[in-house]
Amino acid sequence: VRVRILDRARNLDAGPVANVSSVTFRYDPTPPTVNIGFPDSRQRQAAVTQSSGTAGDTGSSVALVEMRIRINTGDDAGKFWDKSSRNPAQFSILPAAAETAWVPVNGTTGWSTGTLSTFWTTQSSYTIIVRSQDSAGNYSTSYASASFTYDTDLPTSWVVSPSSLVIVGMNSVTGTAS
Repeated sequence: VRVRILDRARNLDAGPVANVSSVTFRYDPTPPTVNIGFPDSRQRQAAVTQSSGTAGDTGSSVALVEMRIRINTGDDAGKFWDKSSRNPAQFSILPAAAETAWVPVNGTTGWSTGTLSTFWTTQSSYTIIVRSQDSAGNYSTSYASASFTYDTDLPTSWVVSPSSLVIVGMNSVTGTAS
């Protein structure tokens, strides 16, 4: 882009060389992409100490990756994690204010959240949502998400048959697990 100046007295700058400002820029209408590598969306997770993934952009470069965490069960279902709260397990941001729940993560094209292990509650369901922004200011149009139930409860099992301590010949063993 080149600019020439015309003042109110109708004086035009001296020409294309003198007093000409120029700026070179790149037009980037393409939004960046973002993916979650861990945790994957599966029904149950026993250990989620951090979340990580990748982001990319073809028009410029990835400038920022952010995440927010929503709790899907219990009294706070639908609310988002409030990182600024003194209570690390505080899910107090209402869905109407969800845009205020974004938290920057570490890195850009390869990103991670850092430690998250302090606030998970067993048998609660969560969704981690991630977005990226490129250096032109475009946000990813598709957010990445991973939903899971945090489960640290140990399974139980017992033998139903044989039910006696003394056995003469045994054709099968049966039991239950939960």
